[in-house]
Amino acid sequence: MLNEPEVLELFGSQFGVATFWQLADLGVTRRRFDRALGAQLCNRVAPGIVRLVGWPDSFESRCQVLNLHGGHESYITGFAGGRLWGLRKMPLPSIEFSVAQATRIKAPAWATLRRSSWIDPELDAHKRGDGLVVASPLRCLFQLASMCSDAQFVRACEDAWMLAIASPAEAAQYIEAIRRKGRSGVKRFVAWLDDVSGRPQPTASQSGLETDLAAMVTEQGLPAPIRQYPLVLESGITVHLDLAWPDVQLALEPGHRWWHGGDERVRRDQERDVACARRGWQVLRFDDVELRHPDNAARQIVAVYRSRSAMMRQRPDNQCGFSTAEVEKQDQFG
Repeated sequence: MLNEPEVLELFGSQFGVATFWQLADLGVTRRRFDRALGAQLCNRVAPGIVRLVGWPDSFESRCQVLNLHGGHESYITGFAGGRLWGLRKMPLPSIEFSVAQATRIKAPAWATLRRSSWIDPELDAHKRGDGLVVASPLRCLFQLASMCSDAQFVRACEDAWMLAIASPAEAAQYIEAIRRKGRSGVKRFVAWLDDVSGRPQPTASQSGLETDLAAMVTEQGLPAPIRQYPLVLESGITVHLDLAWPDVQLALEPGHRWWHGGDERVRRDQERDVACARRGWQVLRFDDVELRHPDNAARQIVAVYRSRSAMMRQRPDNQCGFSTAEVEKQDQFG
């Protein structure tokens, strides 16, 4: 009933789903369509949309259902959109999709429908090579800004930057364009742009471990650390500390296990830590294995932070690695 090559090709190109009208364009009559449903060769998954029996009910297949259900101006957004773009740790309580305000449809039970009067298909939607239509990276991030925690949003932005799908410069232009429209979520985006100002594009390992560690310590109640903090050593060389609290002169350096860099890398790291200590700084290093046990790492960081905070309150400026004035001067470059 639905075994013609062109019909099977249509299902195969759309993750096993198709609309009646697509099938009708290929010569499938209403009678044949109803007979296929009755014979359980396909199942109805949304009004006018069926999935071929035997095709997995996957995340991508459901996204395709929503694309077809929402029409040509719809796209996947929110956490689901972030997942399609390759952003990490995107929870999926339901799959969100956006449609134009006037579109009169209902969402399936497993999906969330967002109606928007602010849709420009040319700018806001991106069609992937597999045919799925997803919110553009910046539109997706802007949606996430109103949905998730600060830590989740920063991780998403860092991932998008690392993947080269949305840079801070592009984000700044986007925010400037929508700021005049009074859109919510601008403040969180601007805070991230301020944080990354002057910072180089992160590598995959930096974006992952740094962001996760920064989120972990703020969840423990510590102030947010400064990313890539510049510290001038006694030699005159400037190093950039991955995560730093200048007020207590404490730095965190996440990294991978020693065999990613070998003994030579370990030796260089130790020499740098000693040079930082001469400036009054303590550096704590955590590799990806240690960060698999975040509770242990968090307890250690909190204890050291509190200890150094108490120590700094008791010591005059001239006994610390450098004075409060120098700390403030460093902050201007952070």
